[in-house]
Amino acid sequence: EFCDCFLAAGQAPPRVKHLGQAPSAFLRQTVDQTPTPKPVPHYEVVVLQKVWKLRPGNRNLLEALALLMHALRKNSRSYNSFPQSLRNVMEGSANPWLSSFQNLYNRFFLTSL
Repeated sequence: EFCDCFLAAGQAPPRVKHLGQAPSAFLRQTVDQTPTPKPVPHYEVVVLQKVWKLRPGNRNLLEALALLMHALRKNSRSYNSFPQSLRNVMEGSANPWLSSFQNLYNRFFLTSL
């Protein structure tokens, strides 16, 4: 269900609505992952009318997922559909120092979301 609702390839948004809503944020795969050897992952995060272009690399998918969840947390009921353990990481309750790190990250990098 995640891929159908929150992942797009090309310029079109995802094909399926989540909880009856068009996505307020989704991941866009910018590099085809089918060739061998596989290229490094490269995803962008589309939030309403803004596209967050992240650096390609081994951490790209993890960074894109974190940014997607942050956007969904602010703008969508879909955030609550993610597993609680993943939401705990995003909210900083899984690790005491993570909350401070997340606050710092949010302050400098996500102020315009």
